[in-house]
Amino acid sequence: MSDLATWLREQLDEDGRVAQAALDEAGTGDPGTLGGDGRLVFGDRAVNVWATSHIGRWHPRRVLAEVEAKRRMLVHWQDADDLLDALRFLALPYADHPGYREEWRP
Repeated sequence: MSDLATWLREQLDEDGRVAQAALDEAGTGDPGTLGGDGRLVFGDRAVNVWATSHIGRWHPRRVLAEVEAKRRMLVHWQDADDLLDALRFLALPYADHPGYREEWRP
């Protein structure tokens, strides 16, 4: 169980790192708007994207909020009886990442 919790924290750390880097790159503008040339605009920067609707839904601020929520769940459940099941469900979206073990699948 602690291996799964440790591994899941590593996945959340990586999601948070990538989201923060994207937010830093995008600047401090609004959540993003689609420009006339098909690029997603963040504040004063435009970013070429292949799927603007997907990028809009997974804005770095949302990812950072989701990472924080999952981290809080890990802390909240650290002593709960249902921790293992909760960890298994939280880890499921990362099942295609290196290090995921089939024994963790709910």
